[in-house]
Amino acid sequence: MTFDEELICAVVTPVGPGHDTIFDECTASVKAARENNSGSFNKIQHLRVDDPLGKYGAGKARDVGTREAISLGFDWIFFLDADDVMTPNAFELITPYLDTYDAVWGAVCRLPVGGDNALIEHTAVPVCQNLYSIFNEGLDVCLTESHFMRASKATSVPFQSGDEGTDFLHHAFATWRDHRCVKISRPFAVRREGKASGNTRHLSADTRAEVVRGMVTDWTFKTRPVVSFSHQSEDFRFRFNGANKYQERAWLDGKFWEAEELDYLTAVLPPHPAVIDVGANVGNHAVYFARFLAPSHLRLFEPHPEAVEVLKDNLKLNGVNNVDIEEAAVSKMMGRGSLTKLKNKGHGAGSLYKNDSGNIVVTTLNQWSDCAIDLVKIDVEGGELDVLLGGKNLLKNHRPHLLVEISDERFCEIKYILSELDYEVGAVFPYFGISNVHFSPKGKKGGR
Repeated sequence: MTFDEELICAVVTPVGPGHDTIFDECTASVKAARENNSGSFNKIQHLRVDDPLGKYGAGKARDVGTREAISLGFDWIFFLDADDVMTPNAFELITPYLDTYDAVWGAVCRLPVGGDNALIEHTAVPVCQNLYSIFNEGLDVCLTESHFMRASKATSVPFQSGDEGTDFLHHAFATWRDHRCVKISRPFAVRREGKASGNTRHLSADTRAEVVRGMVTDWTFKTRPVVSFSHQSEDFRFRFNGANKYQERAWLDGKFWEAEELDYLTAVLPPHPAVIDVGANVGNHAVYFARFLAPSHLRLFEPHPEAVEVLKDNLKLNGVNNVDIEEAAVSKMMGRGSLTKLKNKGHGAGSLYKNDSGNIVVTTLNQWSDCAIDLVKIDVEGGELDVLLGGKNLLKNHRPHLLVEISDERFCEIKYILSELDYEVGAVFPYFGISNVHFSPKGKKGGR
């Protein structure tokens, strides 16, 4: 963009049933922003898309406005719903991003019903130009309908590609997937809660999250994207599949998930330990064990078929070959079972329950009680007590170190049971409502 180049922006607002009154307030905010500071725009025009009977719906109405803006020669479009108001400095804030990006989002900002002050939602990603980070956090919570978009790109990512209520989610997903996008830390608009017409369809937060997660996991299944980082001067690569939020967030931040406890274990274990990983999930811990502990043997248990697929890919990506993978669950008795699956949670967020006709093979740690084991890591979403009860012989025979994820409510119970087996707490790594706890066998020396 040169200094003498004319740049013009259309503000597109669908006006559906019952939106006339709130549109007057919306258009007043656009006028105020234009008069306050028009930034790099030589012309700003508010385009109203009338839909008094709700024939279009918000998504199609935005697409109609997009086509009108393009036909009138506008370079940029700002999508602004009638129940939103523009911030006074919105056109000024967009200026630094006009040359580099095709779409620009601001912070999520809402005015609660009956409230006097708008609130920025700081829980969402504040600044971002990495689509993996947006997909990881959830574009349903990170982004709002109000955003700037280069007009020449807008027709390639129509709103109407989704069902009513999900049209914006499909648009946002395709925009971040296909174009140069950024989110900045200051808002372009304020959503006025409770102002929308009763005719407007609102989806629950869970439904929106489920829709987004489905789009992301379908895309990652086809494209197999990989994130990379370094740890202790070694390079690592992991598949990003949008189904393991916290692990993938750690990788995007350039580190192993639960790196503190993993690094801690290197100091307490003997050289070349034999390791069992119960609940290996997609291999975050297994890759660490293989690369930094140089284990004499590494056996992984993971019952979730989708997690096993990603686990195998991650082992291969990181040059880990000498492992045994058991596609099975571990509990207190052998048999068969099924997994509950929690909505909108990752592969690890499922619990095992007994089911004689289930599709999950269930084994016990006692099946390996004849093998010398130095470490058992357990992360089984509430089933850790059953895993330990089914492994008493192994614990008595070989007294391995234990790293166990435990909910706060069950900590005392499990600590007592393990104290009866002559274990003591070596370290606690607390999170929200759970902790990873290292239980050390009393009197057994380790370390390197």
